[in-house]
Amino acid sequence: MYIHLDTDALDALDAAEAYAAAVQAPQDAKAIASAYADAVAYRLAVRHGQISAASILGISQPTLSDRYRRHDRQLRRRVDEGAHYLDMTYPGWPDRADPDILDMSSATRDILDMAAIHPFEPGVEPTPAFFTFIETHGRERAVEHAFEVGPGETYDDLTRLWADLLRARQGQLHERRKG
Repeated sequence: MYIHLDTDALDALDAAEAYAAAVQAPQDAKAIASAYADAVAYRLAVRHGQISAASILGISQPTLSDRYRRHDRQLRRRVDEGAHYLDMTYPGWPDRADPDILDMSSATRDILDMAAIHPFEPGVEPTPAFFTFIETHGRERAVEHAFEVGPGETYDDLTRLWADLLRARQGQLHERRKG
């Protein structure tokens, strides 16, 4: 793993700030590496099962399970944050999205673009909501809201979790309309 420390940027800070930033850098790198390892363990567990994934990685099953659960909780929290953003920005968005064609790797079938179409119609050219979000808020925020993959993640993971949330929301809407 390579860590680039921008010493020119550090030199521009006062001594106390530069020292604090330099001390924090290895801790940040360790957190990023750990999150990446969690994502890899998660991806392998989804694909091969936890026992096989632990064997492939050469780690104990309890360690694999801890990494899997930690990453799963983090992904679900990010999807919930993304759903909250959609609730505030595109009220009624679950009615406009189709979990069966959702594809978080697509520029036109991701959750942001489906939410922005009013109403959802297959074949309608969607607004570029994902690209607008990236321009306005940045890629890091897109990752925080599960609109974009983070290090070591796959679009399949995001697609599956968004589709699960979408089906649950659509089921709740259907139940409220019946009742």
